[in-house]
Amino acid sequence: MNLGDTQYPKTVALPDGSVDFAFATEIIEHLYSVRPLFEELDRLLKPGGAVYVTTPNVSYWVSMLRLLRGETNLDVDLFKTSALAQNEWRGHVRYYSLNQLNYLVQHFDFEVIGQGYFHPSLPLFIINKKWRLLQFFKKSFDFFMPPVYQVMLEIIFRKPTTLSDYII
Repeated sequence: MNLGDTQYPKTVALPDGSVDFAFATEIIEHLYSVRPLFEELDRLLKPGGAVYVTTPNVSYWVSMLRLLRGETNLDVDLFKTSALAQNEWRGHVRYYSLNQLNYLVQHFDFEVIGQGYFHPSLPLFIINKKWRLLQFFKKSFDFFMPPVYQVMLEIIFRKPTTLSDYII
């Protein structure tokens, strides 16, 4: 199937206000505009319904090193990014900071109920044996880095339950 012929649905096939909790993990960094995502979440969520979002951190220390070397902190291979793609597939379009995620959530009238930085870890059996030592050093370095330099961001937010929740 040619991805260039793919038409993605504009809405999820669920009724308005029918969802208590939604996950949007590893999605927003691939979107040119987050507005349709937030509008669809607003449509789907019940009042008080919550969303869990994860995305790569713009301040991840490895990304910062790439920038210092004159590379992009997004997808390293230019030919695999949206810059040269002739279809709807796209790699990472944008990374966010935790402050920017907070701004987006509040801009679309949601309430932040939790946020933070984290570093996912893969079980060692998944990692090829020759990369285990490299992974050990990388994970050790990550452990001692301040949270703001961790690889991932997470934020949990909810749809307000009453009109007074919208008023600050």
